[in-house]
Amino acid sequence: MGADIRVLIGDDHRMVREGLKQVLADASNGPPAMRVCAEAQSGPEVLWQIEVMGGAAGLDLVLLDIALPGRDGLEVLQALRRAWPALPVLMLSTYPESQYALRCIKLGAAGYLHKGADARAMVAAVRKAAGGGIHVSPAMP
Repeated sequence: MGADIRVLIGDDHRMVREGLKQVLADASNGPPAMRVCAEAQSGPEVLWQIEVMGGAAGLDLVLLDIALPGRDGLEVLQALRRAWPALPVLMLSTYPESQYALRCIKLGAAGYLHKGADARAMVAAVRKAAGGGIHVSPAMP
């Protein structure tokens, strides 16, 4: 990982992407800084953007919504594990953690973050996942 944590955000809602970018920008005063390098609003676009960025060579983390048009986040996660196994993927969703978190981790995600999480929790999850760790919320059974 270089000086910055280079992030791709895959979410079909522009307001969510903008909010995530703002949270990461606001938190970028402490090392390592976090920088959104690419955005995508559908499953196929996520895969294409990662290809364009060079996979793990150009990115340190993918923030990926579960509910995406074209190809859902779980399918995209599985495709990413095959194509770029070293690229950490942090799943995002409004679905309850109890419903999806364990499933996402079993499929190879570096963690699961509820979209209702506060900014500090999100920043900590991004840093942990980008650093090779697995983010699990204290609420996880």
